[in-house]
Amino acid sequence: MHPHEYYEQMSRTVRWLVLAIILITYPLHGANAVIIHTLLGFGAVYNLIRYDPKLRQYSFFSSPYHSLAIDHVLILALVTFTGGLASPYYLIFLLLILAAIALYGIAGFTYVLGAQIVIALLLLKVSDAPVPSQPEL
Repeated sequence: MHPHEYYEQMSRTVRWLVLAIILITYPLHGANAVIIHTLLGFGAVYNLIRYDPKLRQYSFFSSPYHSLAIDHVLILALVTFTGGLASPYYLIFLLLILAAIALYGIAGFTYVLGAQIVIALLLLKVSDAPVPSQPEL
């Protein structure tokens, strides 16, 4: 089995597990519930598309790099709408770091570490958490 095929199988399985965990743990009627469930729906459809051998003939669907990039976008959107850096789902980014290391070695780690720094800075910038204007005495 080609390493990219093994990666593809494992990434689809991990993607299903992550989607299931989020579906189980996120409140059905919480804030942003419609947005989160829509993101989960997009993630499920994307994961189903990854099974189609006809679509995998196209470079966009056969490239693990594109898969990793789309996973980053989905997780970033999920984390943004569930609390930013305080999100309980922020640790899912660790799975993406591990995937990049498994696929691209130290170069993948360097790329994803740089992406994580940018993501953290973006989440700090768009954070909607209240920041006290004066320290409590």
